Amino acid sequence: MKRFVFKLETVLKYRETLEKLAKNAYSEAQHLLNIEKDKLRTLETKRDNLKAAYNIKTGEAALPEVLSFLSTYSTQLLYLIRHQKKVTQEKELAAQEKFNDWNRKRKDVKIIKRLEEKKWQEYLKQVDKEEQKFQDEIFIAKTVREMVR
Repeated sequence: MKRFVFKLETVLKYRETLEKLAKNAYSEAQHLLNIEKDKLRTLETKRDNLKAAYNIKTGEAALPEVLSFLSTYSTQLLYLIRHQKKVTQEKELAAQEKFNDWNRKRKDVKIIKRLEEKKWQEYLKQVDKEEQKFQDEIFIAKTVREMVR
């Protein structure tokens, strides 16, 4: 009886390696996206803090230099937030592309694994047929010996 040999085993291993690499690339892209999202949250927190500082009550004296500084800082923060949102969107698109790539490679691996399973089932059927044939030959030989006696 011969051993089970899956002829596409090297292809399967290659595809699994590609899948792992794609998974790692997706993980890295997701990590970079999370970093950019954290930067955006930090900028938005600074903006919220600035709004709170900008809240001047009626009748309070406000120095023009402070108002000018707050205005300039506010403008810069808004620019940085807009820029960070664009960067975050780009990272999201990159992460989505990496995820799609990883998904395609996972499907490729699944296809080959299904083929391997199908070949394994065929092998088991063949082994069962050979075993049954062997058992039949033993039975026939035993029956013939008994008849000859």
